[in-house]
Amino acid sequence: MAPAGEGADWSWGEHEMDYILLVKVAGGGEHLGVVPNAEEVDAVKWVGRGQLKQMMREDSGLQWSPWFRIIEKEFLGRWWDDLDKALTSEAYVDGKIHTIL
Repeated sequence: MAPAGEGADWSWGEHEMDYILLVKVAGGGEHLGVVPNAEEVDAVKWVGRGQLKQMMREDSGLQWSPWFRIIEKEFLGRWWDDLDKALTSEAYVDGKIHTIL
């Protein structure tokens, strides 16, 4: 059983590698087929940027990993703003493993 506490008092931690895959699907309404690992993923949904922002609101009732919330806040906006460049160049590849706290 994990000890109680959080923040600086929390004695447990998690280290994982998270990947963000960017895809631009040609044509309106087309979708890329995804077969997620049911032990890791509850649901998959294709959304636009505005819809994602609404879904991530604290009052949405949806649960998100803390890691994705940080990735969305720190990185995803820049990639989405310049999606063609993000998909066709190394412009956003910095070769680093980022520590996200």
